[in-house]
Amino acid sequence: MDRMARNTPLIAIGGFSIECNSFAPNSTSLEQLRSENFSIGETISRDSAGTTSEFAGAWDVLNAFPVTLVPTALVAATPAPPLALDAFQFVKNEIVSRTPEDVDGIYLMLHGSAYCREEIDPEGALLKALRKKVGPRPFISISMDLHAHFTQEMHDAVDIAVAYRSCPHIDLYETGSQAARILHQAVIGEINPVTYVERIPMVVPPAKHDNDFKPYGSLMNLCKEIEKDGALAASLLTVQPWLNVPDLGWKSLVVYEPEKFNGVAAAKKLAEESWNVRELFMEDTTLPVSDAIAVAAQDSTLKVFADIGDATNGGSYGDSTELLRGLLESNHELRAIFTITDPAAVAKLWGKGGGATKITLGTGSKFEYNESADCEIRVLAECERKVIYTHPAAKNVTGSPGKSLFVVISHPVSQIFAVIHENPVRVIDGSLYELHGVNILDYTLVQAKSHVSFKAGFAPFTENFILANTRGPTTADLLSLDFSLRTIPTYPFDL
Repeated sequence: MDRMARNTPLIAIGGFSIECNSFAPNSTSLEQLRSENFSIGETISRDSAGTTSEFAGAWDVLNAFPVTLVPTALVAATPAPPLALDAFQFVKNEIVSRTPEDVDGIYLMLHGSAYCREEIDPEGALLKALRKKVGPRPFISISMDLHAHFTQEMHDAVDIAVAYRSCPHIDLYETGSQAARILHQAVIGEINPVTYVERIPMVVPPAKHDNDFKPYGSLMNLCKEIEKDGALAASLLTVQPWLNVPDLGWKSLVVYEPEKFNGVAAAKKLAEESWNVRELFMEDTTLPVSDAIAVAAQDSTLKVFADIGDATNGGSYGDSTELLRGLLESNHELRAIFTITDPAAVAKLWGKGGGATKITLGTGSKFEYNESADCEIRVLAECERKVIYTHPAAKNVTGSPGKSLFVVISHPVSQIFAVIHENPVRVIDGSLYELHGVNILDYTLVQAKSHVSFKAGFAPFTENFILANTRGPTTADLLSLDFSLRTIPTYPFDL
């Protein structure tokens, strides 16, 4: 039916949300995507990406109006190593093929940091294909993580781009609602929005991407002030820094109506304010692993050891042995629990509970972050269930660790426990531990794998957080990584 002849607007909706890491080993398969939050066509519901997701927010807004929704495909995956090309192509083809040519608008929940080794800008390729199919007029609106890498190809294809304004991320629902609300206003002819982007030539470690502290919180508040002044949306993309891609850097985005608001000036102001405080983000507040363990052992209260080098919410594989080796070498008395992705170890230990088994955890060579460590392990429990996250940014979202084991590792002084699992999952709350009935309040040290987001997930248990300066694919030492494709100049590499 012709657009003008319809009584209600036709809006296609879907999502493709995965955060990848160029420097992480292995790859993420279509099978892994299917095992998580994966819905096609009419199987998509409000809560397919979680009850507090951007998609849920957009769904609620659009369903409050007389519109016809066309569900396409929705994939919301655990951050992970690079996506296999066939997995991306499947998702792209499903979204594009299920989007009618005569839609009035499109809403997509994206992350903005997907990556394939053969296609370094998957979201750009998806949006370009969509735009080619539907032509220049239908409005396309996307919501993103504030760590999105917003490319020129993405910008060329969309009209509306909105990102979170909180880290830890607690405003996903509001972000999706905002993107959908602007889209609906555009579709019914109330507004004619455009998005302006200003690049900020800086990439900094994310440990201080925290709204509770300056300057990050102040910059995010500036986005809200710009909206109060008349912008439809203002976002500051502080980028996932572990992507080896051209044009990597912060970006300020302002969605506005040119005849009513100077979005260009607002975006430039946000960019200038960010650039002026760039050096503050380079201050190191982390501790070496041995010092972090010593701090945790000072008393019996629970502390969260943030393994920032192996941050699975930054696309790491979750296979670091830095904490394990530190614990094995330590003479401190404490009760600790950590996680590790090690499918080979799971295969060897599965079904062999009871007696002690000598095994090697980790697959890396000497001096690597995942250097192998010899252990004597006793399996206490095993399961093959999905994780259901409790973190505010992933409420009721599922993760798929595959087969997982709860084990105790022999040590002369400390009590060391671990969850060993087949697939990477986010360690941003207690859900992976709780799969095995673990009460993390019974421990002195519990491992998280995140720079900042873990704080919201573990806050119900403790606010004793220790940032550990661990190595790995999500290291804070960006200068140690091979950014062979980066745009020059970019701070702190060149400026």
